[in-house]
Amino acid sequence: MEVRIRYLSYDIAEQFGSRDKREVVHLADDATYEDLLGLLEKKYGRAESEGEVFDTFFFVCGGQPLRSIGDSQVNPDMEVLIAHKVFGGCASIHATATGQ
Repeated sequence: MEVRIRYLSYDIAEQFGSRDKREVVHLADDATYEDLLGLLEKKYGRAESEGEVFDTFFFVCGGQPLRSIGDSQVNPDMEVLIAHKVFGGCASIHATATGQ
């Protein structure tokens, strides 16, 4: 399946090996959000230790953090947003994700 990713800055996109703020990644049809997080962790080019990407970035889909819905099947109709944790936290990300 194709999953749409939106990085909230070009700097973030570059850190994941993308030149664009929007990207499509490919996963198995039965993939979970945990699978997607694993793929994104591999794409993150600056990690010096395992799990570092989760200390630096916030991953959200439909207003929910991916780590809290990790065992749910990926919804290919929903865009996944990636932001620095210092961007403003959950309320700011939720407002960006929902257009509020």
